[in-house]
Amino acid sequence: MLRQSAGSAKRAAVSTGPGACFAASYAVFRASSSEALFIFYSMITRDKKEKIVSDFRERLNRQHIVIFAQICGVAVAVVEALRRALRANNAEYKIARKTLMQRAFDAEGVVVDPAVLDGEIGVTFGYGDPLAPLKDLVKFVRGHEMCAIKGAVLDGRFYSPAEVQRIVKVPPREQLLGQLAGVLQFPMRGLVIALSGNTRNLAVVLNRIKEKKS
Repeated sequence: MLRQSAGSAKRAAVSTGPGACFAASYAVFRASSSEALFIFYSMITRDKKEKIVSDFRERLNRQHIVIFAQICGVAVAVVEALRRALRANNAEYKIARKTLMQRAFDAEGVVVDPAVLDGEIGVTFGYGDPLAPLKDLVKFVRGHEMCAIKGAVLDGRFYSPAEVQRIVKVPPREQLLGQLAGVLQFPMRGLVIALSGNTRNLAVVLNRIKEKKS
């Protein structure tokens, strides 16, 4: 059965859309990890599905950002390297059946564009600086033409892929704080200079009055 599915996947490689993504993944992995995942989720029990939904809800309660990405056509080792990079920035990349993802999002009131869950989608949960994992993923997809950012949820709002590209251009938090400190210090420096100048002028005036009296 797997051999027949493999042939179908290879023939689908000439098409576009989710089928092409699946076929590319199959060609790279040889043993179809995507198909195995599909079979696994078809066989798991209701209790297992509820556990998956519960785990997703728990992550949604902790996240600072949720990023949706199509990761396909790359080797397992490359995906594992991406996972390590994300973990270094306090984030994790997860794959689950899309219907289970949607149940978790609905339960937590997270509004997601349904088109985002079309195709082979992975979800990254960021628990620290939200920009760090987002920049990791944007950099990753730029180097892999069949991968793409499908959107993100930040502060309860869904951002389209185009909006995500604008967000990643925002300077790091430390740089923004440094810029803010500079802006706040500028009026203070101006005030100090003005007061110093007025003090010197007052001293000159008082000295001249003293000279006239003497």
